This record gives sequence, C-alpha cells and structure tokens, in this order.
Amino acid sequence: MTSNREQTRVPGERGLIFLLGTLVAIGAMSIDLYLPALPELGAVFGVSAGTMQLTISGFLVGLACGQAIFGPLADRYGRKLPLVAGLAVFVVGSLLAALAPNAELFIAARVLQGIGAAAAEVIPMAIVADLWQQRRAAHVMSLLQQILALSPIAAPLIGAFMLQHLGWRSVFIVLAGLGILIALAVRCVFAETLPLDRRREARLDRTLMDYVGLFRHRRFVALALSGAFIFASAFSFIGSSSFIIIDQYGFSPQGFSYIFAFGSLGMIACGQLNIVLLRRFHPHQILPWALGLLASACAVLLALVFAGLARAEFALPLFFVTFCCFGLIFGNLAAIIITSTPAPSGLVSGAYGILGNLSGALAGSVIGAFHNDTVAPPLVVLGASGCAAAFIWFAAVRPPGDAGAPQAADIVTTDITR
Repeated sequence: MTSNREQTRVPGERGLIFLLGTLVAIGAMSIDLYLPALPELGAVFGVSAGTMQLTISGFLVGLACGQAIFGPLADRYGRKLPLVAGLAVFVVGSLLAALAPNAELFIAARVLQGIGAAAAEVIPMAIVADLWQQRRAAHVMSLLQQILALSPIAAPLIGAFMLQHLGWRSVFIVLAGLGILIALAVRCVFAETLPLDRRREARLDRTLMDYVGLFRHRRFVALALSGAFIFASAFSFIGSSSFIIIDQYGFSPQGFSYIFAFGSLGMIACGQLNIVLLRRFHPHQILPWALGLLASACAVLLALVFAGLARAEFALPLFFVTFCCFGLIFGNLAAIIITSTPAPSGLVSGAYGILGNLSGALAGSVIGAFHNDTVAPPLVVLGASGCAAAFIWFAAVRPPGDAGAPQAADIVTTDITR
C-alpha cells in the first residue's frame, strides 16, 4: 500500500474516470438541457412558473427515492447490473417525458426519469470508494466534478438551440439516446469492482436497519446535512435560474446560456484548483475555507435581497462566487463521506444522495410555494442554505486528529479493464 504522495493509480484509471464522469453528468444534463425551455413549457402546458418548478422538484424526489433503492442493490448485486438497470429506467422516463401531453404526466415522467438517473449518481460514488482512499478519492471526485461542470456550460446552449429549431420534446429524445449509449458502454467496457466476498444480502428489513444505524452515526449525519444544504443552495439557483435571468433580469435564452456557462467555468477552474491543493492539503483543510467563502457570499446576497438591491449587476457576481465555491466543496465533501463512514459504500452513497436530493426538492417546492414574480424566494433559499451548510460544518463536524497525515492512495487492486 502506498502513500497518498505517490498518488498510485489503478489499471485503466483514465477511461474509468471518464465513464464515471459521464454517468454522474446524466442527472445534471436532465436538468440543464431543458432549463431554457422552462418558461415556454409553462406556456405550452398552461401552468405557472411555480408549477414548472415541480418538474425539477419531481426529478429530485425521483433521484432521492432511486438512491434509496440502487445504493443497497449495488452492495448486493455489484455495481454493474444495477447501473444498467437504472439507465434502462432513465431511458423509459425520458421517452415518456417527450410524449407527455400535459404538466401532470410530464412531472410523473420526470419522477421516473429521476429514479433511473439515481443509479448513475449513487453507484459511481460507491465505485470510487471501492478503489481509492480519502485523499485520492477526493482527487478523483474533483475530476468527476470537472466533467459534471461541463453540463451547465454545454447543455443550456444545446438546449436553447434545440428549443429554437427542434422543439422541447427533442430534448428528452436526446436524453433517452444518451442513456442508451452510456448503458451500452457500461455493459461492454466496465468490469465489476465489488468482489463477491464483499457483497451483502439485500433483504428489506436488513436494509432498513442499515439505514437506521447509519443515521445514528453522528459524524455522518453532520457531514450529510452540511452536504444537503449545499445541494439545496445549488438547486435553488439552478432550478430558478431561467426565471431569474430571463424573466426577471430580461436576458434572452441565449444570454442565459452564456451566463450559466460562465458560472460553470468558474466551478471548473476551482475544481482544478482543488486538485492542485490536494497535493499538499487534506480535504478537511480545504473545506472550511471554501464553506466560509460560500457563507460570506450568501450572507451578502441575503442582505441585498432584504435591502431591495438584488439587481443583476449585484447578484450575478455573487452567483459566480457561489459556483466557484461549489467547485471546491462537492468533491472534497463527497470523498470524506464515502471513505470515512464505517458502512458499505453503496449504502452511504445512497443515504447521502437521499438527503441531498430531498433537500434540493424541498428547496424547489418552497420556492414554488412562495413564488411571487420576484427574485426574492429563490435568492433567500439559496443564501440561507449556503449559510446553514457552513454553520453545520463549523458547529458539528470535527476533523479527525490525523487529518493532515498522509493517507493511502489505493485500497484494492481490482483490475477494472477488460
């Protein structure tokens, strides 16, 4: 076993990371690709912006429910089979969304789509835990975040083009095709990373008891709650961004796409900075600074809202700062959770995903309930959630005594190539 300074790689690592990054990007693509179409979809279905917010909240509820299912299944049947099954569900949900004649069926299809996408979100995290320990895992998670951050750059631009030339239904046909291609890639080139002797029996009563035991683990709960508020902060902006930037600030769908892409570039840049920082610092040493900066930006944003000054020239730079902070937070926090919690990684990933996606769905529902044709509801939820995430970290999370000590880079030597 080698030290983290040597950053030992597993066989076929680059190809695996690219495949895992493509998988985790499915969920983001399922939201970002149709964001420019949200105002038009509201008009097509004859519903309010608050109701259209439910199309995102429903997807996040599906993600949360799906992770509760696919996390334990991945610990019982390995990573590959549940992953392919989840992608099949995602494809069906995407096609149903493309054919939906009204908002109610569209929301239901989005929930099904989210359930399938959950496999592509929870299982890659478990695979990372199968293969790497904490600092190397944080490095890999940051690389996955880099790939994930490409979605907000490219997807709204592609979505705006498709909306203009092909109509909104084409977005979901493309998502279905993407799901099929990725499922074929998993089936053909991905080799199992969970050996038979590390698998667990998938009984409902045992799974429920495992979840109960996990949520009694104080450190996991504190970490997961901090992450949940980060999710809420991110999705409160992502889900409302088209209404804020297009409807309230007066930008065109194309302009919205450029603004969203610029924020994502900031997240990618900070994700790359995080990879550099991890050569010298432990994730526990990076997170407090990133969370402190996020809380500061969110506090200023809240002050602007309550002062009636949340105009584009003031709010957009703060949005950019929050995106940058996400680039420093997501990978480190996920790596700490999945590698330091004494429980099966599929279960841990699923529980973390449940809290994160339910918090994102709840944030969207609160914004929809208080929708008043102003920017105040989404910005208040964004700001309050970011401050809460930082507060929980500083109040309840204690880094281990050897946080700065070298960690091992690999925990197994499974050959992941075929």
